[in-house]
Amino acid sequence: MGSIKINRNKTLLVSDGGNIVNEIDHTYSAFLAACNKDYDGILAHIRFTKDREIVCSRNRSLYKIIKRKIHISQHKYNDLLNYEYPNKYSFLTKLEELIELSVRYHQHLYLKLCQPIGCLEIDQLHKLLRKVNYVNISIIVNDYNILNSFKEIDRKLSLLYITDHIDEEIINICKSNNFGIITSLNNNTIDYLKISKENNIKFGVYNINNPIDASILIDNNVDILFTNHLE
Repeated sequence: MGSIKINRNKTLLVSDGGNIVNEIDHTYSAFLAACNKDYDGILAHIRFTKDREIVCSRNRSLYKIIKRKIHISQHKYNDLLNYEYPNKYSFLTKLEELIELSVRYHQHLYLKLCQPIGCLEIDQLHKLLRKVNYVNISIIVNDYNILNSFKEIDRKLSLLYITDHIDEEIINICKSNNFGIITSLNNNTIDYLKISKENNIKFGVYNINNPIDASILIDNNVDILFTNHLE
């Protein structure tokens, strides 16, 4: 699969899981490599360990990293670090460590919350974000109720609703609640991108790894592109 090489104008180009062309997805080394590439931000999936540490992982287990089905939510963070990782930088990353990287390299963070997410998780994550300058942090969830819970706690947070299906109802809900929209590329994406721009709704598309698709979306003023490949 080719890398993205485009003139992106005002569109933000965001690394999904770090630079995973040469590194392991969602490890510290992947995030660090992305910070040294021409990205504007990083997308990380967020999970909670048994002892309530907030970590970055696309998957429920460590299988993609260490080839063992060690479930993150069933183990304490320090216990998870005791397993043998590929190298000293390819380890399960705490959210705090990723935030430190993003601040150092001036990256916008997009945090996709993985279910289950309840009041305890929302409150804990918000307390962590309050400790840092979260102006450059956005929350992504596939549940309106969770987004509204964050909104009730703090109206300054940037909140994005992620879905593979868009319709007029979703547009109206996002407009009335000041939510952005993240979606995949399909037959009606460009139409709803134009409608969203008319309604001042921030619009992003994920899994864009083809320069032609990226150029078409950029020509239509998409706000954010999430990609695994960048040249």
